[in-house]
Amino acid sequence: MRTSRLFLVSSVVLVVSAILAACDKSPTVPTPPPGGSNPPGQPALLTLEVVGPDTVALGGTAQFAAMERYSDGSSRDISSRVTWRSSSPAVLSVSATGLATAHESGEVSISATPGRDHFAFTGEIIVVPAGTYRLSGSLYDDKFPLFSDAQVTILAGSGAGFTTTARGFFRLYGVVGNTEIRITAPGYDEYRQRLDVRSHQSVRIGLALSNPRQQVAGTYKLRIRAADECRSTLSDEAMDRTYTAVVDQDGPLLTAALSGATFVTTGGRTMNTFGGRVELDQVSFFLSTEFSETFPFPMVAEQLTTSSYVAVSGTVATTSSGSRRTGLLDGTIMMLEGPSPYRRIAACSGGHRFELSK
Repeated sequence: MRTSRLFLVSSVVLVVSAILAACDKSPTVPTPPPGGSNPPGQPALLTLEVVGPDTVALGGTAQFAAMERYSDGSSRDISSRVTWRSSSPAVLSVSATGLATAHESGEVSISATPGRDHFAFTGEIIVVPAGTYRLSGSLYDDKFPLFSDAQVTILAGSGAGFTTTARGFFRLYGVVGNTEIRITAPGYDEYRQRLDVRSHQSVRIGLALSNPRQQVAGTYKLRIRAADECRSTLSDEAMDRTYTAVVDQDGPLLTAALSGATFVTTGGRTMNTFGGRVELDQVSFFLSTEFSETFPFPMVAEQLTTSSYVAVSGTVATTSSGSRRTGLLDGTIMMLEGPSPYRRIAACSGGHRFELSK
């Protein structure tokens, strides 16, 4: 039977259970039979399980079964009474009787549904050529997933010469035995590793920067000036806003916290922070949208008067020149009328000037 380990060899049999889930019940509570409680003396239905292998050979077939398990330890095969579905029929299709056919390498999940209120599904089923395995890996920059594209190449072993592009995660199918992989990404040192692949494996790989990372942390003056074409739409106050920005850095990730104004608080959160990322040739900031029950607020929303507000959203890629970091904010500056529920009274989208200076 499948254990809690994620990767097992293809000869191991998979037994994955899913508790019968009703729309208005906890998934840990068995679904009662139609008409109410079980008759006295009758065993209670506990779970529905989908039983089958965790690996299917490319071009081959495998039989899956839907099994009901009862409180007295008995079970019943209801494979012919369920609706079978595959999460990716192009990889592994499944017939009305639970017979699965593997068409191409990949991974899927198979579900069995006996009715509208409950279902069961397998964990990950891997399709690879017979006698081979899947090698997967997570790519990291410092402790964070790699943000840029990387080339993963098999240099030696089965599949030698195969290359794939990955961003943060890769999968290689049909790997077996002594294998060497190479990973390259712009701005990072080349990485090589030898592995003896005898089962489905997953590796964690940290890439090292070729040059020191830009250090952005510090206290800045942030000035956001709306594009000139917004003058006929926005008030003079909304056209030009200045704040104090404290930027913290953790590896490639940035967090900016603003002060120097009265910011909106909604849902227990003050709308005066946004994130960013240090990339190879630029530093980007993301003033994305934060949704509340009453209004979709950008992450920066300032109160101008007792009834007027200005809010800013968008993304900006900045470059450094001396003590300044500047770029065009691709987003929207809005004027709102409040208090809550807030009403949008004006908005202007375009390339707004974003400037951090020390």
